[in-house]
Amino acid sequence: MLSTAAVLTLVTMNLHGYHPMDEAPRFFEDRQGKLTPADPSPFYFHWDEVTRGNRKRLDRLARQIMRLHPQVVALQEVGAGSPSGGRDCNSYHSQPAGDADDANTAARLLRRLAPLGYRLWTACRGNTGWITDGATFKDSRMVRARPGGKREVVFDFGSNPYPRGMIVEGMALLVRSPWRVVAHEEWGGTVEAAADHGFVQIAALALENGGPDSPWFLMANIHGGHKVAHFEQDVALRDHLARLRDEWRSHVPGIFAGVLASGDFNAHLYRPAESPEPSLVPWQMSLPGQYQFDLTGAADSTRLENLLLEMNSDPDYKPWATITDGEEARRRVVDAVAWLERLQRQGDVPVEVEAVETAAAQGRCPAGPSAPPLQSNEPLPFEGGWACHQVDRIDHIFLNPRWEIRRAWVQRPEDDADPLVGLSDHPSVYAEIGIR
Repeated sequence: MLSTAAVLTLVTMNLHGYHPMDEAPRFFEDRQGKLTPADPSPFYFHWDEVTRGNRKRLDRLARQIMRLHPQVVALQEVGAGSPSGGRDCNSYHSQPAGDADDANTAARLLRRLAPLGYRLWTACRGNTGWITDGATFKDSRMVRARPGGKREVVFDFGSNPYPRGMIVEGMALLVRSPWRVVAHEEWGGTVEAAADHGFVQIAALALENGGPDSPWFLMANIHGGHKVAHFEQDVALRDHLARLRDEWRSHVPGIFAGVLASGDFNAHLYRPAESPEPSLVPWQMSLPGQYQFDLTGAADSTRLENLLLEMNSDPDYKPWATITDGEEARRRVVDAVAWLERLQRQGDVPVEVEAVETAAAQGRCPAGPSAPPLQSNEPLPFEGGWACHQVDRIDHIFLNPRWEIRRAWVQRPEDDADPLVGLSDHPSVYAEIGIR
């Protein structure tokens, strides 16, 4: 038995690579002069705009984190490198002195957070991002708006500013006292299609001065895939985490308390009435009052297979992630559900709960109508809007239902209509948890 409950405070956030924060919005302009708003992809900006905006973002994010002072910060889509420099894992893991524009973003954040005493753990996915080619601006050029309704050309027709890409991408954990990382790995769980391989940063966290009765837990920092490939990755990850639990408990001090999975899952919570996407079912095999999957019975296995196949064939939902070969799709779905059934029979997929949803139901999300007001000594949300419920949310925190969720919320971008105003086009998620 655990001697006492240990408190964990956590923020998870997708940085979405470099971020040209507060730069002028972009528009596509076709050859007839028609304007169409463009998303804030960094390769629609000059390199000096990207570096200026990203530096501003890091300064502001550091102030927000110091205000909230979480013990763990989990980051996805962390960028390093430059269009003219290195964009490989050596560049990613390098931590040069100073605040170079092409240095690992998490390492630059760490320097800004020096008073809090974080330690940094990086995981390099290794993929190069933000690549242009000859077709990027073939039919439309990129312009930016200027005061008075003026347009200024950023990249003209036929431009190819970043043919080798802009960054190398990965993940990072910033961890401070009283928690420490006692084991760490980069895990690339393979599934059948080579393009669908997953990548997860995994760590075992234990208390710095914990004894034999203190808790330790496995943490998975996730940037998930899409549709059926995502489901396959989650099944493979849950299997791998069960193996790590047994392998690491032999040399990690204390008592294993469970698994915490956080990050950008690229999938909605499966809620039959609101969101029928079943990709996250491996984390929540059941939810009281809404659904239950007991895969030891053929009926539930068939039902889950059908849900996955319906999602795969939905022409309006991520069509680029569809497995177009029907026989391949069915085979992969049947195999993945059978794998999940084996894990369920072995007791290796205990049902997790989602932190913000649970906090809202218990009146512990400060944006909820029944929540008590924040006290003066409590950590404060980031600036901007915060929420307890978003149907389209893909950033989550899953954890052991025995743990106590003391506070949790979603930190929405400051301006949902203009992601360049905020820290990222992804919301961050905060949770304060009692591990027991």
